[in-house]
Amino acid sequence: MERNVLVLQTRQLEWFWWMAGWMMIIPLVWFALAIIIAVYVYRDAEKRGMGGALWLVIILVTGIIGLIVYLVVRKPETPAPPYGPPPGVPPPPPTNACPTCGMPLRYIEQYRRWYCDNERKYV
Repeated sequence: MERNVLVLQTRQLEWFWWMAGWMMIIPLVWFALAIIIAVYVYRDAEKRGMGGALWLVIILVTGIIGLIVYLVVRKPETPAPPYGPPPGVPPPPPTNACPTCGMPLRYIEQYRRWYCDNERKYV
């Protein structure tokens, strides 16, 4: 009889430690997720000019509620300036000579690129 009780107690202890291990992991994962969200909000708020430190504190204090509030009130992202010259205007080359052979370049409007007749390739 005593042996059965001892086996039962051992199994209960194994189950207890197994559950205790999982109960330790869940808060750690939750904490790591909160830090990741806080860093994302800080970087996004700084990029949008909204005071990243203030939003970092708000997210750390209020959690998911603060994230929802931030997503609702954040400013729209400003688009990046267009790269290159406007369409229809040929971009001037740094020099009017081929960087490889030094011969003059010719602008091909159809492809909007500079062409070296000497090397027969686009620059």
